[in-house]
Amino acid sequence: MLYSVKQPANGQDGRIKGVELGYQAFSLRLAYNYRSKYLIGRHDDYPNDSTVIGQMPGCLKGYSRVDAYVSYGITPHLRVALEANNITGTVRRSDDGIDNMPMGTYADDRRYAIGLHMEL
Repeated sequence: MLYSVKQPANGQDGRIKGVELGYQAFSLRLAYNYRSKYLIGRHDDYPNDSTVIGQMPGCLKGYSRVDAYVSYGITPHLRVALEANNITGTVRRSDDGIDNMPMGTYADDRRYAIGLHMEL
């Protein structure tokens, strides 16, 4: 069976969005990021007799997540920052790209960080 699939290059989809705000000593970034389905690679497709009959695309399904970053300048050279990634707890899923056969599930979980930035 021959088939053709139009897909962008690995890891590319061209539809990633985000927003950032800031004012002098105070900086705030609240980002809603959406990434549509995109090609992550190819894998061999084996029939029952273990011979390779072709390569199937592997795709990561579209997903969205929310990240936040806030910082405050204590002095002109010293800044304290708080960061939270994947606040929504998004789980990403991949499929074979042809008939949506599940391939993997990826849970990055939420991450939080506090930092102190110094300019020399």
